[in-house]
Amino acid sequence: MTIAANFAPPNRTEQTLRSGPDERAAYTAEVGATRVRADLHALLGKLKDQRTIKANQRVAGDLAVQDHARWLAGQKAYEMHVKAWLADLDEAHPVVVRDVDEQHARRRAALTHHIHTIDTLALAIHTYLEDEDASEDILEDALDATLWMGADRPAVPLRDAIAQGLLPHTPGR
Repeated sequence: MTIAANFAPPNRTEQTLRSGPDERAAYTAEVGATRVRADLHALLGKLKDQRTIKANQRVAGDLAVQDHARWLAGQKAYEMHVKAWLADLDEAHPVVVRDVDEQHARRRAALTHHIHTIDTLALAIHTYLEDEDASEDILEDALDATLWMGADRPAVPLRDAIAQGLLPHTPGR
């Protein structure tokens, strides 16, 4: 990470960090605890990089020891605010941790769903191609019968997912 990356303008999470607890709670409700938590952990990483840069400047003699100590005190106070917000988030919005069995069951269910979707669509396409009397309704019914499950969205019929732009497709195909 370059020095310039450490001096980028603050994002909304960093700006909200400087406000009161009510503004933080409203911001967390707006963007979600996961996003805020990720931003705060990224900020802690940037602060660690800044500490390394300042320490190297002090060692090189470009920064006086007293100036470094003054800067470090401010840095520690800022880190304390970041860690306090993280602690508040952990208390109000605990991180969901799944055990290995639950993760395995979710992956297996997702795989079973994908196989079922592929089978349904393949059967509809095969029927459409092989039966000269078949209409496009077979394909449309298959698109309506299969569900697309997004990671952060409820399951929707495949046709709706395509119409909403959730799946890339070539129009007319």
